[in-house]
Parts: sequence; structure tokens; C-alpha cells
Amino acid sequence: RSGYTAAAMASFVNQMTQLRYGRKDELEADLWGMKLLQEAGYNPWSMVALMRILKEAGASSRAPEMLLTHPLPESRIAAIE
Repeated sequence: RSGYTAAAMASFVNQMTQLRYGRKDELEADLWGMKLLQEAGYNPWSMVALMRILKEAGASSRAPEMLLTHPLPESRIAAIE
């Protein structure tokens, strides 16, 4: 049984490590998205409006941010601003 527990813990640590990098990458993608919006002639701040829509849409089902593949919209808004 201790082997099963060790494997479960290793799997959990691996998942947490991968999520951390995924969230960091997602924030970088948001910044690139803003740059590309601006270069294309669009208002880059419309990205904040999109994040507010995502925040409202997911308000009822909130897991801790550390368990999510994407940062919470509030974190993304703060990073964008």
C-alpha cells in the first residue's frame, strides 16, 4: 500500500509542477495577445473586458487557483493591467 501512496504523491507533485508552468505560460500568452491586438489596430484593453466576461461566467464554480490549468480571471486582469 505504501507503493501506491508514493505513486499517488509523485503523480500529484508532477501535476502541480505542470500546472504552475501552464499558468505562467498563459499569462505570457495574454501579454503577447495584447501586443498583437495593438499591432493589428484593435484596442488591446478589450482583453480586460474578455477576462471580466470569463470571471462572470465561471463565478459559481471556483476551485483553488493552484489546481487550475489557467490563472483565475482576476489574476489575469491584474497581470494585464
